[in-house]
Amino acid sequence: QWGAIGVGTFCLARPVVVKWSNAAQRAAILSCLAILSILSLVFAMSAHPPMQLSNSTRAAGILGTRALSGLIWATMTMVLNVMVTNITPKGLQVHSETIRTLGITLGLGSGPLFSSILTNAFEMEEPRARAAAPGYFIAALWFVCLLIAWPVYPTDPELSRLLQAKEQADSQADKPSE
Repeated sequence: QWGAIGVGTFCLARPVVVKWSNAAQRAAILSCLAILSILSLVFAMSAHPPMQLSNSTRAAGILGTRALSGLIWATMTMVLNVMVTNITPKGLQVHSETIRTLGITLGLGSGPLFSSILTNAFEMEEPRARAAAPGYFIAALWFVCLLIAWPVYPTDPELSRLLQAKEQADSQADKPSE
């Protein structure tokens, strides 16, 4: 039931996001990266708390952060898709989407492998520590993504140039060949 509500909400939200300004889209993506880093850190601290927490508090922290992370990741992905679609010429959109899907698939698929390597490399035996280690790693990874994204995601002047280049490429692609 909650999954259907979430999917429905994001389907209804996409037309709204398309109308957001470039600055709002950029701010949403950067905010999502920061929130994902914080949520991953809270997840890790809930899995292996530095202080005594009740099992129900730990469970709420683990489940709550995972649910919120899913919503934030879906939001970021939707906004990023809109931004990428806006600047990618028509002829390259299938290629762009294929690379994006491959990246997501490799990222999700390699998670269990990296988790095992991480816990093995640090010789973690305690179950709570083994559960927390990937959370700390992912928190650091999201933070590094934020630091990289901050200067890389285009601002309004840069985005305007990209949009003009896309329009020019699309208009050339739409011309019939002689």
